[in-house]
Amino acid sequence: MQASDREQKPYCRPPKTRHSKLETHYLTTMTSVRVRPRFKHEVEGSAKEIHQKLVDGFKQHSDKVHLIERRHLLIVEFNEPLRHYWSPQLQLSAEETEDGTIVRGLYGPHPNVWSIFFYGYAAMGVLGTFLAIIGMSQAMVQEQYWAFFAMGACGIIALILYIIAQFGQKIGAEQTFELHHMFTEILGHPRKIE
Repeated sequence: MQASDREQKPYCRPPKTRHSKLETHYLTTMTSVRVRPRFKHEVEGSAKEIHQKLVDGFKQHSDKVHLIERRHLLIVEFNEPLRHYWSPQLQLSAEETEDGTIVRGLYGPHPNVWSIFFYGYAAMGVLGTFLAIIGMSQAMVQEQYWAFFAMGACGIIALILYIIAQFGQKIGAEQTFELHHMFTEILGHPRKIE
């Protein structure tokens, strides 16, 4: 064995992926506790041109996503084989201004999923309010305060719904990033995600 064969090169770690401040902002915002991340993107051109550019761009990814066109709204959803319960959709609208066009985007779950959680929160809020009124009445007449305990249960159920929603958002995060990557391929990076 020669000396050069015995020499081992020191282990080198692969370089860390460096993200720009803008990309880091997107990554942290898209994985934050926001329920429905949204963004605003200012581009040059008319609303019709931008709309057509988005349609053409997303049609290039027709193996993964399909478009639903409404009056002033584009909805991008994953195709059936790739879609699961927590799959996101991207809603895009283009509004013409003096300086160009503002494209607004909203990432969120399918409306059926969103409705379940909305009505769950609303039901717990209304029931909690009525239980608070009953509890205050019970406190005034110095009866047993069972309504306050039931109101606490409503709060716990609402918290459980929130945790489930966050868990579902994390399950759909990879597809959310994929949708966002498709969008940025077409129009570039938006300046701000809220």
